[in-house]
Amino acid sequence: MPKPTLLFAGPSVAQPGRTSAELVGIVDLFATACDLFGVNARSLVPLEVELDSRSLLALLRDPTARSGRVSVLCEEFRPNGRGPFKEVHRAIVGGDGKLCRDPGGLDRYFDLTDPVLVDRPLKLGQLTPSQRLRFDELSRAYDALFGGK
Repeated sequence: MPKPTLLFAGPSVAQPGRTSAELVGIVDLFATACDLFGVNARSLVPLEVELDSRSLLALLRDPTARSGRVSVLCEEFRPNGRGPFKEVHRAIVGGDGKLCRDPGGLDRYFDLTDPVLVDRPLKLGQLTPSQRLRFDELSRAYDALFGGK
């Protein structure tokens, strides 16, 4: 399964035509746009609201720069709209794995390195040592955000 693609063009892009394997999220476009326009992103967001957006400008200007991200959180709210929401589905992606934790705490782990397995959740009791390590890392990152299951 191909990884999602994000394309940039313009005078801020050093070495056009290159690729980067750095982990970024759609939320990072906010801080990037602010940086490009010389605006402090934090000044646009109320202080009581956490700002998770990180500017990608350094990545655009320097091919050796790092994003600093080890994981990206994805959320889906149902029904669509302002809420109240009846369901919240969350996934955390990092490195070569994805952990989905659905309402009720059901964990599903996906190995993103194997094109055959990428769309199929693996049985947690049958993970390889490297898959278990990644699952545990993602589980700790998820728990840090949401306080456990």
